[in-house]
Amino acid sequence: MPPRPCTLLGAVLTFGLLVAAIRPAVADCVASGRAEAAGPADLERRAAALPFREGRLWKLSRGSERPSYLFGTLHVADRRLARLPELVAEHVSRASVLALETTDVSSLGVGRLDARSRAELQEVIRAAPDRRAEMLLDGPDFAALRRLAAERGVPEAGARTWNAATLALMLDRPGCAAEAPGGPTYLDAMVARLARSRGVEIIGIETLAEQFSIFDGLAAETERALLISVLRQAPYGADAVQSQVARYLDRDAGGIVVLMQDGPVRGEAEARTPREFLDRLLDQRTLRMAKRIQPLLDRGNAVVAVGIAHLPGTSGLVALLERAGYSVSSLD
Repeated sequence: MPPRPCTLLGAVLTFGLLVAAIRPAVADCVASGRAEAAGPADLERRAAALPFREGRLWKLSRGSERPSYLFGTLHVADRRLARLPELVAEHVSRASVLALETTDVSSLGVGRLDARSRAELQEVIRAAPDRRAEMLLDGPDFAALRRLAAERGVPEAGARTWNAATLALMLDRPGCAAEAPGGPTYLDAMVARLARSRGVEIIGIETLAEQFSIFDGLAAETERALLISVLRQAPYGADAVQSQVARYLDRDAGGIVVLMQDGPVRGEAEARTPREFLDRLLDQRTLRMAKRIQPLLDRGNAVVAVGIAHLPGTSGLVALLERAGYSVSSLD
């Protein structure tokens, strides 16, 4: 499979479900074929070195309790992902509890922000006056960011007042990967809908405010580099979605992570997502998830569904849970 860029939203976060509510529907993603990432041999070597590289569904057990299950999702709407894997549907239907990244997103059909949580979220995503995008970017780049925001359904006020991390996450993915009436939906929403129809308890691992606040304290230069990387990656959004879906269907979680690390275009340093941002996006949130889901896993018969990029690697959920004493085995 030729390496292509990978979006941040699809593999990691439920922010995409929030974006769907404000983004206009467009046609299916069509790859341009212009993307050129790291060489295939290098990408394959690094992906192969990641523990637990392959697998979307993992069986977890510790002690005598019934096993639980960890499912890696992809937060993009694509016709090739129109149905849950059969084994996933079976375990969700029989689960005692389903844990999602968050239940603060109304499009999942399981919860919505109350007034207090909404106010907290607004405070978290607001940039300080001297750290707004128009202060971090030069004139041409800020104009490009405003155009990209308009194309991807982000309000003008957001482009002017949201912090860099929020803008990066909201602008990262093209509209062709968002839900549209009559079109495909997200795997997370499918899982939630099935659990709800079976009377399964549904809980959130994080709040939306927690997901956004993990990026508090980024240096100004990191924020600037982050916004620049989003602008440089934007022309390759459809390519990124195609690459992500293809690797997901191949159960290649490790390949998705390496593509996220490399950025979309060989030799274009400005297109590479800053390492500090990725550390918070992946490693810090994964560690928090691992701690919070263990009581559920110890009860047995739980299903945890999170973005697939949280699963592989030494800092991934599968490795963290194995080190915590769980037996892990890949089922899909």
